[in-house]
Amino acid sequence: LSELLKDEPIIRKVVLLGSPLLHSQAAERTLALPFSRSIFGPSLEALANPRTITLPNEISAAAIAGYGPVKGSWNPLLDGENDGIVRVAEALPSNILYQEKLRSLHIGLVMNKGPFLLMQHFLQTGNLNINDSGREQLNGSS
Repeated sequence: LSELLKDEPIIRKVVLLGSPLLHSQAAERTLALPFSRSIFGPSLEALANPRTITLPNEISAAAIAGYGPVKGSWNPLLDGENDGIVRVAEALPSNILYQEKLRSLHIGLVMNKGPFLLMQHFLQTGNLNINDSGREQLNGSS
C-alpha cells in the first residue's frame, strides 16, 4: 500500500474497509483445501502470509471492520470477532490511528449506509468522531 501511495501527491486520506491488512486466517485455512492454489492462484497465498502495513507519514488513514452478533462473530470457523470473512484483528492494525467496528457482514461494509457515512465523515473531517445522532445510523443501516 505504501508503494502505491508514495507517488500520489494528491492523496492525503485513505479509508481501508474490511481489509485483511495483517494476515487472513480465512485465506490460510482455504490453502489447506485441495486445489485451492490452482483455483485462487497467488493472491490467496499473499493474503495468508503475515505482513505489516506502513503508510507514508503524510497520509492519514482510517480502518473500518465488521463484526457479528454472536460474540462478535458471523463465522464460527474464524477466531474472534469477524465479518464472516475478515477478522477484526486483521483489519484494525494498531498503527492506524482512526479505527471503527460496525456490526456488519463483509459484503455489508460496501452495501450499507453506515460504512459510507463513516467514510464520508473521515474524508471530510480527518477523524471518525461522529455525534450521537449520526452514530445511530451506523450499525445495521441499509
